[in-house]
Amino acid sequence: MSSLSYSTPAVEVLSANKTYANGYQALLPVNLSIQEGEFVTLLGPSGCGKSTILNMIAGLIPRSGGEILVDGVSVETGHVMPQVGYVF
Repeated sequence: MSSLSYSTPAVEVLSANKTYANGYQALLPVNLSIQEGEFVTLLGPSGCGKSTILNMIAGLIPRSGGEILVDGVSVETGHVMPQVGYVF
């Protein structure tokens, strides 16, 4: 029997993707789960979607599909979530 406890992730990305109006696919569907207190780094080459997913998690740009949850609440573009922020 495991002593692990399962809780709602602080950030959960469920098949989130981004395709712009001109057809450019900036982010293929991605899944990500970050628990409270975890330290996460996104690494990859230029143009792979790191900033795109961060902007979607922060609600700065809309996702084309999938779901993004912060503390179990769906992230909606333009809706301020005081617990979300990031710095480049």
